[in-house]
Amino acid sequence: RPTRISLDEGRAELETLSLSLFGGELVVSGRLESDRIQGSLSVKRVAVPPIANLAGLDISDGQLNAEASVSGTLSSPSGAFDLVLDDLQGVAGEGGDVPPLSVEIGARLDAGALAGKARLAGLGAEPLVVTLNSRIPEPGGVLPVDARALWRGDLGALTATLPLEGYVIAGNAG
Repeated sequence: RPTRISLDEGRAELETLSLSLFGGELVVSGRLESDRIQGSLSVKRVAVPPIANLAGLDISDGQLNAEASVSGTLSSPSGAFDLVLDDLQGVAGEGGDVPPLSVEIGARLDAGALAGKARLAGLGAEPLVVTLNSRIPEPGGVLPVDARALWRGDLGALTATLPLEGYVIAGNAG
C-alpha cells in the first residue's frame, strides 16, 4: 500500500505506513491536528527470535501480535494497548530451559485512569495474572498504584526464567 505523509501548519498525518517485519507485518497510521490526536499501530505474526536477539536474549521460537490506539486531546488522551507473545520457546534463565510460554499484556487509558493486566501461561497448571490500576496524577503529584499478582505453582518454574545467578528459590505459591 502506498504511504502518504502530510504536513501542514498545525496538522500532521501519516496514512498507512505498512512494513514487512521478521515474517510479519507492521502497520502505523496517525494524525495530529491542533491538539487532537488519533493513531493506531498493528503488529501481526512477527517472529520473536530476531527481536530477542537484538535485545541479547536467546529465544528460539515465538510470535508477536500487538494492537495499539490513541485518541482524544494531547492533554486528555485515551488509548489501548494489547500485546500477545505466543509459543515462546528457548527461554532460559539461570535455572535452565523452561516450557513454552505465552504472554498477554493489555492496558487502557481513559479520563486519567490507567488499567492494565498481564497474563503469563506455561509455568504450571494456572497462569500468573497481574493487574494494575492507577490514576495519572497532576504534575508533581504521586502516582497511586493498586497492583495484584495471582498465581499458584512451583516457584522454581517461575525463577528459572529470571537471571538469578547463584540464587535458588524453591517452594510453592498459593
